[in-house]
Amino acid sequence: MTQSNTLELAKKGDAKAIAALMNRHLQQKGITVTVINSNDCLQIFLESKQLPDQQALAAWVHKSLTSLDSASIQVVVLYGQHTGEDFPVWNQKLELTGQQLTSPNSQLKEDTPPPVKSEQKSLSSKKQAQEGDIDAITNWLNLALQQKGITATTTLKDNYLQIILEAEVMPDENDSVRVVRREIKNLKLEKANKVKIYGRRKGDEFPAWIQDFDSEDSKEPIKPNLLKPAKFKHLKTPVLVTALVLIVSVPIGLFIWLRVSQEQAIAKAQKIIASIENANQTSNSDSLKAAQKNLKDALNTLEKVPNIPGISYQEAQTKITTTRPLLESFEQSIKAAESFESAQKIAGEAENLVSKPAYSVADLQQSKAKWQQAVNLLESIPEGTSVYAEAKEKLTDFRSKSEKAVQKLEIKESLEKLRPDLKAAVEQFSAVNSRLDVGMNYRDYGAQVRELKVALDRLAQQPGATKLPVYNSLNDAFKDYDFALDVWRYYIESDETNHFFPAASSYGSRLVEEYKVETKDIVGSKYIYLNDALSKVWFKASQSVKEAQDQI
Repeated sequence: MTQSNTLELAKKGDAKAIAALMNRHLQQKGITVTVINSNDCLQIFLESKQLPDQQALAAWVHKSLTSLDSASIQVVVLYGQHTGEDFPVWNQKLELTGQQLTSPNSQLKEDTPPPVKSEQKSLSSKKQAQEGDIDAITNWLNLALQQKGITATTTLKDNYLQIILEAEVMPDENDSVRVVRREIKNLKLEKANKVKIYGRRKGDEFPAWIQDFDSEDSKEPIKPNLLKPAKFKHLKTPVLVTALVLIVSVPIGLFIWLRVSQEQAIAKAQKIIASIENANQTSNSDSLKAAQKNLKDALNTLEKVPNIPGISYQEAQTKITTTRPLLESFEQSIKAAESFESAQKIAGEAENLVSKPAYSVADLQQSKAKWQQAVNLLESIPEGTSVYAEAKEKLTDFRSKSEKAVQKLEIKESLEKLRPDLKAAVEQFSAVNSRLDVGMNYRDYGAQVRELKVALDRLAQQPGATKLPVYNSLNDAFKDYDFALDVWRYYIESDETNHFFPAASSYGSRLVEEYKVETKDIVGSKYIYLNDALSKVWFKASQSVKEAQDQI
């Protein structure tokens, strides 16, 4: 590509041409340019071992792009990064103005002034993020997550940074949190003491997982949310007095024993709940039932915690509130898993009914009913359950097999109903084969082919006959018989003698390609021997008749 061609393409906004022009100058300085044109936004990545100078390069790129006078370049974003690093250290958005043209080969000067006033110069993305700019934080995280197909949305309120991670496939919890923690640590946020991360699949209303952690560089430690005496103001005086009297009246040893035992019970219940929170992701119904029983026992323990000051009653009530939906999800998952297991069992029964060599219409009827039952069970499995994805995959296969069962039943019923007519037609075709073995003249052969046509048309008028394999075999045989008659007629009506006709005739290519008839070289031209041609076609017809005999 010549320099003039490259320049013309660059003026049209071609990313490769723009990169080529810039690299001719910048590669001498150890800087590599990569250009991406995405949705009318020209993204220019500048990489070198030493971090590219933002001010000088921004000015040079600005002038160079302005010189192109390209109407297709609307927005330009520069990124500067170290060679080999995944993410840029700085980025800057440029607005193109009508400045004087600048050759891409002009020398880059270290003291080139920026295209805008210094006080208007954009802060680096990292600096903006550190100062609490929510868009800068979002962009920084998205740069780190984009290769994983994850999009981050952030909010910052009262030093509390909340991050929602979304992707087409559920973001991996451990991997996503690791990346976010790393980037938050690198940013050293000044206005976020606590971070909460939500992970969900794109389109879902609620997150599938949540994690939170303290920002490692927060200036003020997170203070525990201690229960203040003022929070007892909502209690009526008699209730408070009763509680205090109860505490005083209960022996100290008994109260301590009660508190310790209840705290142990709560801890045990919480441990059980934590251990089975993800257990409803299994597809085994027995495992789900065992986990459900443990969950019910844990809830029962929490519900028995007495409402006595000094006992962790409120903690138990909070855990009960958050755990009940989990119990409901277990019930749904168990029902879904049982439906999935039943569907697979019934599908196996449906296959066994027709796996034997000879099966009856009754066998096919039962198989059809069982396939439909299996399909109905899979269709009843709701989205969000542990077996939904596997059930959806199986559903496609079961529906296909259900349709095939219906087709098999229709064919079998039609075969039983039409068996006498089919048998008569097969015998008629077989008789023609037998006569050809003995010998037949052209006139008699033509009459036999016409009779076969009548028999086949009569059979086709019967409901369901044309769907039967035996009919298709007879139809294939008739096509061969009819073609042989056409070849014979062609030879008789031509001026050819000695039972030879040219291979270049209208029937020659089909005889050679489809029926593998050999040609004879006579006086420099290729000929086909009539008897060879008819024998090959009749042999193929006889094979179709034999298939029909087996199918009846």
